[in-house]
Amino acid sequence: MREDQPIREFATTVLTPLARRLEFVHPNVITWLALLTGCCAGVAYWLTRVDSKFFFLAAVLVIVSGVGDCLDGVMARLHERTSASGDFLDHFFDRLVNIAIVVGMALTPNASLTLGLGVMILVLLNSYLGTQIEASFGKRYYTGMGRAELFIGLIAVTILLGFLPNSALSLAGREMSLVNMFLIIVGFSTMQGILHRFRLAMRLARAQEN
Repeated sequence: MREDQPIREFATTVLTPLARRLEFVHPNVITWLALLTGCCAGVAYWLTRVDSKFFFLAAVLVIVSGVGDCLDGVMARLHERTSASGDFLDHFFDRLVNIAIVVGMALTPNASLTLGLGVMILVLLNSYLGTQIEASFGKRYYTGMGRAELFIGLIAVTILLGFLPNSALSLAGREMSLVNMFLIIVGFSTMQGILHRFRLAMRLARAQEN
C-alpha cells in the first residue's frame, strides 16, 4: 500500500521526458549515481566544520541524489527494465544514503551527535519494518514522512544553513540550532511511521492467523 505522495507523483511527471531520452542508459547506472552523490553529500555535511560553504555543495548533491533515486524507477518502468536486482539495489542504496546524510548532518557544527545517531536508528527501524512487512505479508506499506518530502525539507534547511550556519530557534526559553530542530522533526515523523507500520503488521498477522 502506498499512501498518496503528490510530490513524488509530480517528480515522476517532470522526469518522464528525461527518462525517455535516457533509453540507452541502464537504470542501475542512475541508481549507483544516486548512491555516490548521496554518500558525497554526507561527506560535504561533515566538511562544513571546515567551511560553511560546504552546505551549498551538500544541497546540490542531495538534489542530484534525490532526482536519481526517482529517475531510476521511472526509467525502469518506462523502458520495461524492472528487475529483482534493480529493486534490491534501489532499496539497499536508499538505506546507505540515509545513513550517510543523517550521520553527516550529526557531524555538522551546532548539531547533536547523540540526537543524529538516535534519528538514524529510528530511520533504519522504520525501513526495516517496511521490508519485514513485505517479506512476511507480501505488501509494501509507506507511511509518515515520505522520502520526497524529507528531501525537500532537507534541501531547504541545508541552503538556509549555508547562509546562516549558526541560526537557532527559541524553544521553551532555550536556544536550539536549526539542524537539531530538523533532526527532531524527522525523528518524530519517523516514530509515527514506526507506530503505524507496527499496527499494520499486527492487523495483517491477525488476519492471516484467522
